Amino acid sequence: MKTLLGEIYDGEGKPVFSATREFVARRLLPVLAKGAVAGVVVGAIVTLFNYLLEVAGEFAVLFAAVGRSDGWLSACYVVLMVCVAVFMYYFTRVFPEGRGSGIPRTEASACGKMRLKWWRLCLATVVGSTVSFFAGIPVGAEGPSVQLGGGLGAGVEEADGTVTRGRRPVMSAGIAAGVTSAFIAPATGFLFVLEEVQRKFDPLACACAAISVFYAYAVRILLGGVLGMKEVFIAAEGLQALPVAYMWAPLIGGVFAALVARLFNEVILRADSISARSRMSRLVPLVVVFALSGVVNIFLADEVGSGMTIINGIIGGKYDWTDTALLFVVKFALVCMVFRAAPTGGMMVPMLAIGAMTGHLAGCLCQAAGMPSEYVAVVALVTMCAFFGASIKAPFTVVLLFLETTALWNNAAAVLVAVFVATLAGTALGQKPLYDTLWVRDLKRRELNSIPYKAVAR
Repeated sequence: MKTLLGEIYDGEGKPVFSATREFVARRLLPVLAKGAVAGVVVGAIVTLFNYLLEVAGEFAVLFAAVGRSDGWLSACYVVLMVCVAVFMYYFTRVFPEGRGSGIPRTEASACGKMRLKWWRLCLATVVGSTVSFFAGIPVGAEGPSVQLGGGLGAGVEEADGTVTRGRRPVMSAGIAAGVTSAFIAPATGFLFVLEEVQRKFDPLACACAAISVFYAYAVRILLGGVLGMKEVFIAAEGLQALPVAYMWAPLIGGVFAALVARLFNEVILRADSISARSRMSRLVPLVVVFALSGVVNIFLADEVGSGMTIINGIIGGKYDWTDTALLFVVKFALVCMVFRAAPTGGMMVPMLAIGAMTGHLAGCLCQAAGMPSEYVAVVALVTMCAFFGASIKAPFTVVLLFLETTALWNNAAAVLVAVFVATLAGTALGQKPLYDTLWVRDLKRRELNSIPYKAVAR
């Protein structure tokens, strides 16, 4: 008979306390201790990393403003973006771990399907993400934070010279700590690992992740307070609760979210297929993306960066539906092109921005149908999370993400309705989980399913 702590009784029903003591001493306590260390390390480094990217994002806005002030400066700005693209090309050739957001690869490694050199992963993530943020292309900090958390967790796990066979609890705990530090959302970080990474209830991995999340959140709050960083990821505290009389609005938002998520996933997966088959040098799509982003940044100031400016603008009632439609088309196209070019940077916040714009258009439709205008932003935010949930097919994580990142606990019913409808409609449309599909494709291409776990290449 087996329990959560290992084999306590033998075949005759007699207690085998020595096996339990051995398990606790040699497996349970070391893993939990490593989880706590990973939480502190990841919490501190990811917090500092996000602070660095905030500064880089402010410089990107400043550079774009200088570029749009004069014709010659605009040309110089675009040329500078091309130079950054060339640097990114050679950098990712030397450090291929820096390509893309890295979340699918990190998840695959945590599940024991892929091996990564953690120190190269961390170095590539920090340098490549900083360059991407200085350029102001549409990438977010959360994907690199997850990758950095997983890399640091792997480093802690391998600190004593051992490597866990199969699923890696400390690396998974590092991923949970990375999500916690990036979104200031401990419950989301824990559930993300359970629902998206591990995909099963593993008591040891869950205990390790819980400890890691606790320490990462504590470090994020303390260190973030010293640095003057925000305590809530999305500032939406002024929004009201959606009344029951207008609970039909999240239904519409959920349908919009499912349709756009289906289109988005299809475009991303097709771009992935084209990228895998193409013999074109990666320099070409990188130059196109950076140069086009430079041009867009000159003419549309709110398009600079990941999309948080757009999300905050929707919350503040800055846009009408025509403005949102224009920003949506441009952001959607740029995000898909950035995925094809694969510079360093995350996709979560750009995806949230696309979802928020989808929700704003749905909210404007609901307003035309009789809903008061003060609830349009609420519909936008719940649709934002429904879009993200429909895309990655992790509904419970997304509900918690909404509640923790916006602090709109009085709108829990609205987000539950939107996410449920989007998940149901996405399933009916044949939606595949985006991250799962990407890392399974990556595994098949690299033929890593049969690689033995005898040692980690250093």
